[in-house]
Amino acid sequence: MITRVHTISYESMRSRADELARDKSAAIVSIIGTHTTAATLCGTETRIFSDDTPHIVTVAFDEVAGPRTRVIDSQQANKIVTLIDRHHRRLKPVTLWVNCALGVVRSGGIALFARDFCAIPDDVFNEDHPPSKQKLADRFVYESLVRAAFRLRVIGG
Repeated sequence: MITRVHTISYESMRSRADELARDKSAAIVSIIGTHTTAATLCGTETRIFSDDTPHIVTVAFDEVAGPRTRVIDSQQANKIVTLIDRHHRRLKPVTLWVNCALGVVRSGGIALFARDFCAIPDDVFNEDHPPSKQKLADRFVYESLVRAAFRLRVIGG
């Protein structure tokens, strides 16, 4: 079951990628931007993990919609929810690792969803995600994941 969520920056995930890819008690959602200011701040974002696996999913979307950007779509939301659901059903503790450019906005939306979906206690969640950081989380990402969970019938069905 997922017992903890860590959100980290793109650069932090890149530096820990080999270690986390081998860790069978880790589930990973890696978000890369398509064309955002945040992505530009970190340089050109490329895939950190070469392939998706049963415990690693890479998706590409941006924080805000615009003429040259792309927000999370239903297929990406389905992939993320499927990964979270699969690992939450495991008997052993799993840590969910999520990265985006800075590890705050898009990652935060996924972290909030995981907290609610996996019933992670507030005291545990707040250790890594203080309320001031939670306020910055992307609500559109959160809501997209909730819709996907209903669509996939992993909640409310």
